[in-house]
Amino acid sequence: KKKDEEESDASASESEPEAKKKAEVQVWEWLDDLMTGFAEIYKVTISSGQSCGDCVRKTAYPMKETMLDTIDSVNGYLNPNADKRTAHGDFANVPTFVHE
Repeated sequence: KKKDEEESDASASESEPEAKKKAEVQVWEWLDDLMTGFAEIYKVTISSGQSCGDCVRKTAYPMKETMLDTIDSVNGYLNPNADKRTAHGDFANVPTFVHE
């Protein structure tokens, strides 16, 4: 029994480095470092773009809404609708045409 265990231990230790060699990709170290750098640049660029988009969205939307509300209120003051003008009395002396 001991002999079988020793043989299985020896074969397991021999196959272990072979499995690691097969699992590892053989590339130059400088190429691996270069690709890691490119990956980091890509991640930083994407996250910066998303942060910039979020900032613009959170800043520009309230400014746009405030500007449109101001334009609407000024337009409502300068050009009131017919209901407001009637209630104010602007149409009280409007001439009418009657067929006789």
